[in-house]
Amino acid sequence: HRGLDGLVEEVGESRAALKRRTPAPAHVLRKAGDMPRLLASLVTLIGDNGIKVITRLMGLILAVIGVQMVLAGIAGAISAYGIGG
Repeated sequence: HRGLDGLVEEVGESRAALKRRTPAPAHVLRKAGDMPRLLASLVTLIGDNGIKVITRLMGLILAVIGVQMVLAGIAGAISAYGIGG
C-alpha cells in the first residue's frame, strides 16, 4: 500500500490536484444523519407486506446457505475418512 504519495509519483500530479480529482466519500454516500429519513421513506414505499416478503426471502437464503454448509461438511468428512466405500 503506497498511499497517496506513491500515487502522486506514479501519476505525476501534485498532491492537491490529485485530492481535487478524487471524490471524497461524502460525495458518494449520503451522510449518516440522513439514513433514518431514507429508511423511513423506503418502508413507506414498500409497505409492511413488502418488508415481510423481504424478511422471508432473507431467511430462506440464510437457510439455504446453512444447508449447503452442512452438506459440504458431511461430504468433506466422508471423503476425508473414506466412509461409505
